[in-house]
Amino acid sequence: MANSASVELADARILIRDDPEGAARLLVSLVAAVAELTERVARLEGRSSQNTHLPPSMDPPGAPPRPVRPVSGRRRGGQPGHPGHTRELVADPDSVVVHRPARCRGCRRRLVAADLSLGERRQVWEIPAARAVVVEHQLVDGHCQRCGVTTRATLPVGTPQGAFGANLEAAVTRLVAVDRLSHRAVCRILRDLHGVRLSAGTITRILTRAADALTETVTAIDSEIRRSPVLHVDETGWRVAGKRHWLWCASTRSLIRIQVSASRGQEACKHLIGPSPPGIIVSDRWAGYNHLPNSRRQACLSHVVRDCRAVSQCPGERAVIGTRLLAHLAVVFEHWHTHQHDATRDALAAALAPTINAFTNDLKALQATGPNPQASFATNLLNLGSALWTFTTTLHVDPTNNHAERSLRPLVIHRKTSYGNQTDHGRHVYETIQTVVQTLALRRENINDRLRDAVTAANHNTPLNLIATP
Repeated sequence: MANSASVELADARILIRDDPEGAARLLVSLVAAVAELTERVARLEGRSSQNTHLPPSMDPPGAPPRPVRPVSGRRRGGQPGHPGHTRELVADPDSVVVHRPARCRGCRRRLVAADLSLGERRQVWEIPAARAVVVEHQLVDGHCQRCGVTTRATLPVGTPQGAFGANLEAAVTRLVAVDRLSHRAVCRILRDLHGVRLSAGTITRILTRAADALTETVTAIDSEIRRSPVLHVDETGWRVAGKRHWLWCASTRSLIRIQVSASRGQEACKHLIGPSPPGIIVSDRWAGYNHLPNSRRQACLSHVVRDCRAVSQCPGERAVIGTRLLAHLAVVFEHWHTHQHDATRDALAAALAPTINAFTNDLKALQATGPNPQASFATNLLNLGSALWTFTTTLHVDPTNNHAERSLRPLVIHRKTSYGNQTDHGRHVYETIQTVVQTLALRRENINDRLRDAVTAANHNTPLNLIATP
């Protein structure tokens, strides 16, 4: 190593002696490269969920701790004055067991009916050890004595075509789609609790029948989603047959549509919400939404906050501008929390007008520091223009896309414990069932009961729309 270093040093001296101008240019380029790499290392080492769009689960060990809420000073548990919640006694218990004392605990005299009165009621809840009920359908053949033709009885309308009833198929669908259990885990649960023996392949066939029964509901959700006045849209990674796909979500306050696509681009977005949706689309700033006009968009300000925090951690003037941008956004959210429930957005727009103007001016100042990634970020926000502030003029529009992210969260959790879908058919079944169960969960309906209703209706050849207004 010593000889190698000496040779390199000697070469440098020869270069300086023979070509001082070339040596000077080389030094300048090396200094610039070192500065660029130093900044890049600092930026990468400082990346976390607080200044990028990475989820908290991907924070490196050295990431700064997430902000801790100030201590309230209250003790844990119920607070003084908080009304208690006691399980109420049911008026009609399934059975009543009366326990009577035989003798007085004082004088030991035998107690008679006239001495007795009700002292206490205590109700015990229990789950019955339910075993599956097996119903055998026997189709009788009738042999005509006159013409010799044999006629076999047919199953009545509503009888399941397969070997399982609506309750069982709804339970299987719920355990897989809502509780995120594997097919083998569902087989174990049904075997141990109900004595039903299924295979993983049978689970797949049950899910396929459930998806078929839910087609009418998904069609109705698609129709409602595409004409919604406000729509939250987001996407995240997924796998189909081991290849990268994207899980798209479009949601309103009462509906969720899930779609698995091979693309994260604009065509996938158009397939989900239509080429020209009439409402306001709340989303992040991903290029897949750039076909939407700014007048019909609301860009998520939570993402902007994280990006501005990253800017504030840059060296020099950019850090000063980034700090001011964060301060402006803090004022924006303060006024939002004050006015979000107003009957109109007039007060919110008036209160935020000076802050929006100052924010825009600081973006222009950041843009002038370029070329650098932070200047490109400023240019992106300036190009969005009014799409950053639609919530200040339009009712029912939020400044963040948190609703769509919450809608995707159950599926993101499922992604960590599954291999995605293995076939295109499985992809269709998955997105169909998840669209319905996530919508039912959002509407706080009994998922198991509603799935059973859909399967029962399918058995009667009368498709059921689960979101139809009664």
